[in-house]
Amino acid sequence: MLLEELSTFIDELPIPPSIKTTEALGAAETTPSIDTNNLPQGIVSGSTMIGFEPNLSEELRSSVALCLTAAQKVANTDSVASSPDLWVQRHQMVLEGLNWVTTAGGDVYTERSVSNIAVHKAIIPFLTAAFGPSAKAASLIITAIEQLQKIEEDKPWITLFERESRRFDISEFRFATAGMESGNVVLRFAAARFLAKQERLQILFFKKNDIDVRFKLASRTMTANPDLLESMNVKLKSKLEGATDDFISSLDF
Repeated sequence: MLLEELSTFIDELPIPPSIKTTEALGAAETTPSIDTNNLPQGIVSGSTMIGFEPNLSEELRSSVALCLTAAQKVANTDSVASSPDLWVQRHQMVLEGLNWVTTAGGDVYTERSVSNIAVHKAIIPFLTAAFGPSAKAASLIITAIEQLQKIEEDKPWITLFERESRRFDISEFRFATAGMESGNVVLRFAAARFLAKQERLQILFFKKNDIDVRFKLASRTMTANPDLLESMNVKLKSKLEGATDDFISSLDF
């Protein structure tokens, strides 16, 4: 019965058909399509940078990426999600409907303030703590962040990450690791929320070190049954057909 319920839930997800607007066509020029059947170890899916542990199969990598894509697509188009917190709640509701269960953390954001440090470096200690035992996946994400100011700012995954992380009056960058632990798929989230203001564009590349950096942080751990995730793969691909081409990009650095 659970499989039937999941199938119905996916069918009813309010994801509009993909329409190639002028803006989307422009994005497609800078964000090459990626094969969701053969994902690399690190990707950006919308506003979430994901690192996969080596023990996660290609099909499960695909399922995780599609779940996150579906959650963001729904949250982005829901008129009720009219604030950053409501957006996060809607995103969470979709993941729960796809059989993800929260086992630690939540949506409580704590404010942090640091001085004399670049923005991208300020969040690294938090990410390291949030990802805990996800060693290889976490290392990939940390390496990507550390190299942000050494690589071209117009790389496809950076363009996508920055674009999809901006909503309302904030920029919220989401990071995740995914791997197998004790027979389940474990997804660890960490979110860094910045007030956009005048630094709205390229906030992670903000290079000044002589200012106070204020941001809010939250983390969450979720688990899902791998068999159920694999069973949803085809259905999710069908539902998201055409909606992933400019929404998932490989972390090439």
